[in-house]
Amino acid sequence: MRHKLLTSFLFAAVLVALTSTAIASTTWYVNGVGGSDANDCKSSTTACKTIGHAISFAASGDSIRVAAATYTENLTISISLTILGSAASTTIIDGGGVGTVVSVSSAAANVSLSRVTIRNGNALSGGGIRNLGKL
Repeated sequence: MRHKLLTSFLFAAVLVALTSTAIASTTWYVNGVGGSDANDCKSSTTACKTIGHAISFAASGDSIRVAAATYTENLTISISLTILGSAASTTIIDGGGVGTVVSVSSAAANVSLSRVTIRNGNALSGGGIRNLGKL
């Protein structure tokens, strides 16, 4: 009986630990005007300068809040991620005419991209967005 109780307790503890880890997510912050890629990106006052740098910190299920600015970047996203701009008229991801602007590169990725404008992509297929996942 004692062994059964201990086993049940351990199972419950492991389940709680796994559940809380799965539910936990982080919000990362980007500010193309006042941010720095030397920052930890964990608050609006310590925001990254680039979206790509914030993506490098992110884990599946995280969110990235992007302040109004023009970001000249070509992004590759391979995890489930939410990217939320300030407004489509003021938050611009500009590919600089050198490739796909946003590439969702994994079939397992579930990406939400909102309140941004994507422009100046240049590719034979998917100049603005190349999506292999769920967008």
